Formats: sequence, structure tokens, C-alpha cells
Amino acid sequence: MITLTELSVDFNDELTPFFQVNSNNRIRFGLSEISYVELKSILDYIFKKVDTVDMVYLVANIISNKYIYTKTAVRKSIFIRNWEEIVEENEEARHLYAIVKNIDITQVQKYALSIYKGRRAAYLAFYLKDRLVYISSDVVDIISDDVQFISHLKEKFSNLYNKYYE
Repeated sequence: MITLTELSVDFNDELTPFFQVNSNNRIRFGLSEISYVELKSILDYIFKKVDTVDMVYLVANIISNKYIYTKTAVRKSIFIRNWEEIVEENEEARHLYAIVKNIDITQVQKYALSIYKGRRAAYLAFYLKDRLVYISSDVVDIISDDVQFISHLKEKFSNLYNKYYE
């Protein structure tokens, strides 16, 4: 569904983007292992010199033609307009995703910080042509086809990132 410049990532409910790429193309931060200020610093670094990003998120699961909407508060942090809907299928259900273009970076930070404070996370990711940021209630995953970018992140935040899957 999402293609970065060099990496193809399936954004689906089966396998998070983090596990679809090589360890040189990814970095993970555990939300319980970093502070609010450190999270903001990480996001500032990832999105420096960027004004807007695109977003994809799971809107609903469709089972037996019944829409079961996800219970999240995405719209409380992010102003959504001009979205595109995509339906993906697997053996068990169909899934309705929304792709939203040109999300302001301040809204991304507002969303991430609200998740950090305990708000229910949506299954969503923010992405540019060369990187994707997946935010859940447990982790912030960054994947990129730019190995040097990930390497710089690992150096800059060496004491913060989770090394379990290295």
C-alpha cells in the first residue's frame, strides 16, 4: 500500500512496518522507556525541515458487510480533509483505510503526545517519500530507505532506542 523510494511496505493488520524491513532500515523507541520531552525531541529530529506529511490509518473492519469502526480519537488531534479510502481484503475480513495528504507536522506531534499521555492509539502511520513513522500505544517505529538517516538516529538517540530487535 505504501511505497517509500526504495522500500515497499504493506500497511496492514498482519505485520507492522517495523518487521517488514531490515534492521539497518529501522529504529524503535518504547514509549514507556522515554520521557515526554525525549519523544518531542525525536519527532522534531525526524521531521526537521518538513512542514507536512501524509498519513494512512485503519478506519474500519468490514465483516459480513458490517462496518466495525475503530474507536480512536484521531480527529481530536488531526484535522482530516480530502482523504482517499482504500479497501484491502484478507481471508478474515476487509479493512477500510484512509489516506490523508498534507497533515501539518504540529498535528503529528499533538497526536503522538496525546498517545504518550494515554489516549487510545489508532493503527496509523505518517510517511514521507523516504520514511515512515508508526505510532502505537507502546512504540514509535521509524523506517526509512535511507540507511544513513537511520544510522544518524541510532547515534543521536543511542541511549533511548530499543535494541531488542537489532
